[in-house]
Amino acid sequence: MIKTINKYHNKHRYSYTGKNLKNEVNIPKISACAMTFRKTLLFTLALCIILVSACKKDEAPLNPFDRDEDGNTVVVDSLKAKSIEGLYQNIFKPNCSTSGCHDGTFAPDFRTIESSYNTLVWSDIINNDPSLAIDFRVKPSESNKSMLVNRLTSFVPNTSGIMPLEVSPDSDWNEKKEQYIQDVRDWINEGAKDISGNVATEINLKPQLTGFYITAAGSSTPFPRNVNGVIKVPSTATNIDLYIGIEDKETSSDLLTINELLLSKAQNNFDQATTYNMSIINPITNLGYGGNNTSYYHKVSISGIDMLYQNDEYVFIKAIVNDGVNENANLPGENTLDHIKYYYSFKRVL
Repeated sequence: MIKTINKYHNKHRYSYTGKNLKNEVNIPKISACAMTFRKTLLFTLALCIILVSACKKDEAPLNPFDRDEDGNTVVVDSLKAKSIEGLYQNIFKPNCSTSGCHDGTFAPDFRTIESSYNTLVWSDIINNDPSLAIDFRVKPSESNKSMLVNRLTSFVPNTSGIMPLEVSPDSDWNEKKEQYIQDVRDWINEGAKDISGNVATEINLKPQLTGFYITAAGSSTPFPRNVNGVIKVPSTATNIDLYIGIEDKETSSDLLTINELLLSKAQNNFDQATTYNMSIINPITNLGYGGNNTSYYHKVSISGIDMLYQNDEYVFIKAIVNDGVNENANLPGENTLDHIKYYYSFKRVL
């Protein structure tokens, strides 16, 4: 049996069925569009709260080793100022690796810490001061015999000037020049340690080219060079003598082996090159690359040059020697800069 009881308020209706009591309320209905908007708004607010919370970073606790006993902040990088990392950060990167300078175009290469180290330590120098007994850009433990220090402190003949030639606007070189130079000296004198803290050990370098000139056969007068450094062999010269300066720090030049000279019409391809044996001669002193005197122990004589090469045809040389320790040295090397390769070339001119 079902009874329906009407109560006092016409908006409420109570139905009693068995033991169940159901309160039926007439509530104004909300449109589906409004409900969707409300849900979207709530979701957007919740998402913003989550994102703001995620972006808030907790402040890192103060490191007690970043402050001195008086509570003053200590610049941690200053602790590495006398390391290759510190020198790179304070000197090489802001002042030397800029475009058109030591940006990989020529050595030393200051683009990275590794390239800086590898092109400084035990690296031969190109332009030297005849009055100085210096052989390397950086000679570990001997800053007074390292060209890097000289380039930073004095003018070296046959160079562009004291380094750095230009100071970056955001560099503090001018304010801290003396301190930075002392950092360089200290790094070298402490063994020129690498990025891992290892002291640089002495290495046996491959032989290096030191000069090149050509004369008419039997003459002692070198042919001139053009503005690019290329030797100009007169078209009237049919027999010529080529003199090649090669030096090794540990092995006397007259004890080098292989001693082959390749001549190629292509600057970077010697697959079709003509090969000559270089003769070992009593050393002749003449100007070398960079304008300094050097000793010439190697010579090649060529007859009928006019039958081998046309006028205005470039001819590039590559000397192959061995010092008995390293692999064969191919000089100039594959990665040698073009202007140096032109110095070691010639062409016949009218």
